[in-house]
Amino acid sequence: MPAFMTSAPGKVIVFGEHAVVHGKAAMAAAISLRSYLLVTALSKSRRTITLLFPDIKLDHTWDIDALPWSTFSSPSKKKFYYDLVTCLDDDLVEAMKPHLDNVSPNVSLEQRKIHHAAASSFLYLFISLGSQSFPGCVYTLRSTLPIAAGLGSSASISVCISSALLLQIRALAGPHPDQPIDESELQIERINRWAFVGEMCIHGNPSGVDNTVAARGKAVLFKRENYNKPPTVTPLRNFPELPLLLVNTRQARSTAIEVAKVGALKKSQPHVTDIILDAIDKVSESAHELISSISRGGPDETTLHRLGELINMNHGLLVSLGVSHPRLERIRELVDTVGIGWTKLTGAGGGGCAITLLKSSLESEDLEKLEEKLEKENFERFEITLGGDGVGVLWPAVLQNDSNEKGGEEIDQEKFLNAEGREGVEALPRDDVYGPYNASYLRSTGPIQHTQSPVVTGTSVLAVKFKDGVVIAADNLGIFPIPIPTTHYQITFTLHFSTTKLIHPPSASYGSLARFTDVKRLRKFNSTAVIGIGGDVSDMQYLDRTLNTLSIREDYSSAGHTLHAANLHTYLAKLMYKRRSDVNPLWNAILVAGLDGDSKPFLSSVDLLGTTFSSPTLATGFGAHLAQPLLRKVVEDEDKVKDVSREQAVEAVKECMKVLFYRDARSLDRYSIAVVTKERGVEMKEDEQLEGQSWAFAEAIRGYGTQVN
Repeated sequence: MPAFMTSAPGKVIVFGEHAVVHGKAAMAAAISLRSYLLVTALSKSRRTITLLFPDIKLDHTWDIDALPWSTFSSPSKKKFYYDLVTCLDDDLVEAMKPHLDNVSPNVSLEQRKIHHAAASSFLYLFISLGSQSFPGCVYTLRSTLPIAAGLGSSASISVCISSALLLQIRALAGPHPDQPIDESELQIERINRWAFVGEMCIHGNPSGVDNTVAARGKAVLFKRENYNKPPTVTPLRNFPELPLLLVNTRQARSTAIEVAKVGALKKSQPHVTDIILDAIDKVSESAHELISSISRGGPDETTLHRLGELINMNHGLLVSLGVSHPRLERIRELVDTVGIGWTKLTGAGGGGCAITLLKSSLESEDLEKLEEKLEKENFERFEITLGGDGVGVLWPAVLQNDSNEKGGEEIDQEKFLNAEGREGVEALPRDDVYGPYNASYLRSTGPIQHTQSPVVTGTSVLAVKFKDGVVIAADNLGIFPIPIPTTHYQITFTLHFSTTKLIHPPSASYGSLARFTDVKRLRKFNSTAVIGIGGDVSDMQYLDRTLNTLSIREDYSSAGHTLHAANLHTYLAKLMYKRRSDVNPLWNAILVAGLDGDSKPFLSSVDLLGTTFSSPTLATGFGAHLAQPLLRKVVEDEDKVKDVSREQAVEAVKECMKVLFYRDARSLDRYSIAVVTKERGVEMKEDEQLEGQSWAFAEAIRGYGTQVN
């Protein structure tokens, strides 16, 4: 797995703080301050995960095998990536505690609380989404967002972690050029749901608005009336880009404490508190109507003034709930003195930040005077923009720059850690610093050309039925012609999640040059089907993405009914025929092995023309000539399948893999093998080694070894 990055923005609540926790609407917008997560894989022998967050001096490592997998994977506790999790499981939280006790033991109590919150959120998501077979990785976080300032820093980080883990378990289909818009929305919602779980680990009872904005970007009108159901989220696509002055009080505050304060007030003064919350809701609705009427050219002076009035009203109502702070009121006083805009607290209050919507008639001298006063009183200021983009992915973490490094410059852990301050971190994934993504290999002019003949290929795939299921195998060799850039799926951090750039991939075979020896060509689709693919590897990767998309869609919409192997074969046959009819075939030969709708063994093939064929034994490539005769000795026809045991079928396939290694120059002695049965589902091993090899027969071959005659 290459190193990759995920990123998510912070947010400000423009209207509706605290009312949103009690079922009212809130308007929140993304800002141009972001968090970044770099994921770096370790060697296979290193069975650890590390969470490294230098901005808060957090550095902790866990042994993967020592984590409480048995508790999280028990049938009553296990959650899948497509599940909606609305509350934390107390037993799972309790099981995590021993693994959090030794996080940052030598820091101050206040700092340790922050470290524990970040570590618990990460660990809960990691164990929920991952598995004990997960590879060792280092997760390095950097953020340009002030911590505990009401800017959604924890949600931004949760979205980064959620998206990274979902990418690692292949629960995100794409992004790729053929991805429909509704599917892209589904991906973002999946990231958002698990980010909300991370937020619950930190805040206890979050509203969900922070993670929603961090995932979606731009601005949203958010409403959650029932915590057992997904929130109502109305995207505000016409939300204008507005220049904003963000001022941090540097006064630490706790969202949980401020939310509890309003909850207590609601219990002691229910009638008055409900009136205030309803008034905040009306302010949010009025702002929504006003923003919806704004044209693409942005708000005029009158509209901007009306927005400013609503900002002032919202702040006054929040003050009446008791969630302001003297430092926040001082910022309002300084801004009002200069008269450059409209100011309110944002977030939970009790400290944190204030936002000022700047007037269009602002004089630069007035802003400079204000900034001087803020600096003297130890306020931290940011000039930002509302309405930025949401979650982003850079896969792999490579960008082109002026260093003339082939394929671009990798953002490795050293560069990531050594980036200084906000400007250094933000500069890492930016085009204006590193140059655009390396698209030098993409054809920019001329006619569209389809593949005329594949040069990067995989060889034979073998399969045989037995009485209880099917065995399928393929070797792991990749042979390579000339240096071509690696496949990249990139979403730049200045674009939406669904935007991608694709560079055509290299991978497996050309001539007899054994360049890559770890090309896995068996794909598990679900518990009843495995696909084996021979031929062009870039087309195989396209098929892999397509099937991954199909699998995820089925998980969400199948209502307990899943595609079996026969259904999958029909789907692939139609796909291959469609591509052939478009004169743009996928240069592959595919075997589909598994169980049909009656749980009986199923085995069938489809080629680049969309032609299908079924038989109790099948093979592609040289296997059709060298292995099929051997397999047919074991299973002569369909009637003989019931007489063949699992052990006989596995042994026959292994023997054929050995023959192919002896006789096919484009094969390898390491292979993947899968067995599909009703009782055990799919059992796949991806790094098997041929046993009992003997080259004694070669002594009789002229030209072998030292023979010259």
